[in-house]
Amino acid sequence: MAKKKKKANYGNGSLRRKPNGTFEYRVRYEDIYGNKKRKSFCGQSDTECREKAESFFRIIEKEQHGVDVSLTIPQIARMKCEKDFMDNYAKEQGYSRNLETIKIIEKAPIGAIPIVKVTLPMIEDFLGSIRNYAEGTIRKIFQKIKRAFAWAKVNSLIDVDLFSAYNIRCPKSNKKNRKVSALSVEDQKNSSTI
Repeated sequence: MAKKKKKANYGNGSLRRKPNGTFEYRVRYEDIYGNKKRKSFCGQSDTECREKAESFFRIIEKEQHGVDVSLTIPQIARMKCEKDFMDNYAKEQGYSRNLETIKIIEKAPIGAIPIVKVTLPMIEDFLGSIRNYAEGTIRKIFQKIKRAFAWAKVNSLIDVDLFSAYNIRCPKSNKKNRKVSALSVEDQKNSSTI
């Protein structure tokens, strides 16, 4: 009677050092459809490779539990904005203004990246790039992004809310604030007769 060949145990993956000095960590996994696949992670150290693999597996696990890991900051902000409008927390004018604010985020490189892949340096670069807007616009953009991260954390899309973890602050505008003074009652009457 022929012995049945025992299936090989592949363990947690294989690590090798490439000729250029970098490391490659290769693992097997199952995608959300049950297909067996392989993936490689490269880095300057074995620790870096393993950290990349762990991050990848967290995303796979979330996908398997029905979490949409492809959501971007603008998509999350738009969902929140539409819900606020439908629940009468925002009126037509506020809803339109919120959509215009979201369009600013969509045009930036950070707006095309899934929120699970957004890093602290990406956020800092983006916030540095919006300093030419007016103070009020910057605050609205900042709030939209901050709320998107809070929503993503609550809904298990991300493990760490970068805004809370690093106490990210709203940038200040490069534009000088203009002093606006109100017209006196007499000036208003004079201007309305013109």
